Amino acid sequence: MPVKKGRDFSEMSSRRQLEYESKALRAISVYAEASNKGEKHVYPELAAAL
Repeated sequence: MPVKKGRDFSEMSSRRQLEYESKALRAISVYAEASNKGEKHVYPELAAAL
């Protein structure tokens, strides 16, 4: 099955790009915090950002 090519950041509006990056940074920090505590939870914030 062929893989669909993702959209490039340059194709996004600047407002949408900032929103996307903000969600990704939040998700990374939530994941890192859980990893430091040794937790193995799936966070909705992380799933939404990915």
